[in-house]
Amino acid sequence: MLSGLGWFEDGRLLVVSMNKRRVLVHNEKSSLTEVYADVKVVAQSGRAYVGSFGFNFANVAALRSSVLVPIETLSNRRVWANIGSFVDGIRLDANGCVWATIPQSGFYPTGGGLLRVQEGSQILDVLGFGANGIKNSVFACQLETDVEGKHQLFFMEAASCYDHVIWKEGVEAAKKNGTTRAIEVSVGPARIPGNDRYCAGYY
Repeated sequence: MLSGLGWFEDGRLLVVSMNKRRVLVHNEKSSLTEVYADVKVVAQSGRAYVGSFGFNFANVAALRSSVLVPIETLSNRRVWANIGSFVDGIRLDANGCVWATIPQSGFYPTGGGLLRVQEGSQILDVLGFGANGIKNSVFACQLETDVEGKHQLFFMEAASCYDHVIWKEGVEAAKKNGTTRAIEVSVGPARIPGNDRYCAGYY
């Protein structure tokens, strides 16, 4: 399952493979973590930061009676926006708004989509949910400006995110499960001043 997008400063696309625990760069692969890898962001230095669940979330685990010891706390937490659904990935644009990917769920039975949200929960743009050719769940997103100055919102669309479903009919069928797509949008990515290539959107 693919779960995160980002770019190196030289324009090469990075994709996180969650279950294989790898970052894919034009067919080059490197091992990352012992558990499922998830979201990723690329810093201005070119270093890619990849998160993980810390456990194999997609596997069934037996409940245990034990003590949970937190190793850090989050202070001054606040709700930036409430959109009424869970999201898979977010990306900040140049106007300070966030694109959020919404997998298909009971909330949206017609397919997943992308919402452009400003602080305070106002939804400014909607893509998908049965429109724009998006019929399946949407995961991860990334903004980029192409050589013609057009702003593109990249995202992954997949019929399923579960291995037992994806591989049930074999390798060739699995290859058709998901695609990386792009839709032109009006606002480009958030950038660090002085670096025209960096467009990870957040640290």
